[in-house]
Amino acid sequence: MSESVSGMVGFEGEAGGLAQLEAATSGLPPWNDGARTNWLWLAEISRWERALDLGRDGAPQMAGLAEHFRSVHYLGFDRSTLGRAWTRLTAQGYANVAPACATPLTLPYRDGTFDCVTLDEGYAGATLLEECRRILRPGGCLYVGLANPRWWGRAANGDGGAQRVLGLKRRLARAGFSLVRVYCAEPSYEQPRCVIPLDRRAVLAYERLARGPSLHGRLRRALAWLGLGAVLYRSLIYLAYR
Repeated sequence: MSESVSGMVGFEGEAGGLAQLEAATSGLPPWNDGARTNWLWLAEISRWERALDLGRDGAPQMAGLAEHFRSVHYLGFDRSTLGRAWTRLTAQGYANVAPACATPLTLPYRDGTFDCVTLDEGYAGATLLEECRRILRPGGCLYVGLANPRWWGRAANGDGGAQRVLGLKRRLARAGFSLVRVYCAEPSYEQPRCVIPLDRRAVLAYERLARGPSLHGRLRRALAWLGLGAVLYRSLIYLAYR
């Protein structure tokens, strides 16, 4: 496991991608890495030219992408969402984002157009996953962030509205993605959210570092040791590669 970067537990083999990302973001303001896009430090992307954001009001996500990629397209599926996002981005001074409106069935782009695509969980159906793969260049990355349907606090907090996206890894494989990696995301008010590989050793290492000797901390470490780390975090991140 690599050294922690920007509050994240890293993943092996990221040195080349990190070097390119650092070069691409030199001199840019860092605040969006702490909001919605610090997962980019884990993405194994060899080219940082074009990105596409799909889904709902994705202004925070788009702002982060705009700081890392030369050109960002935002494809909204309703005009009101598109207008709100565009107003926020214009006010923040982002000039490299191009908005458009379309249906979530056929994406109006040629094959292999983008290096990275981000997708809202509510649209992660089989047809759109196949479209995302089509418009990604070979080696490109698809990001899907979603509320974790297995999180142990969901029922306790009465949060029954989360989208139950079960079997997403299987559906990504069926859509033709060659490699899918899953991460847990833990928000923090004091630092960028922590992104932890959904792997028994990685989760256990994180829980040992992040929790004190309380009963709650011991319980979390016990679940991590049993390989049940997926129930500990409210959000999941899927990175799928063409």
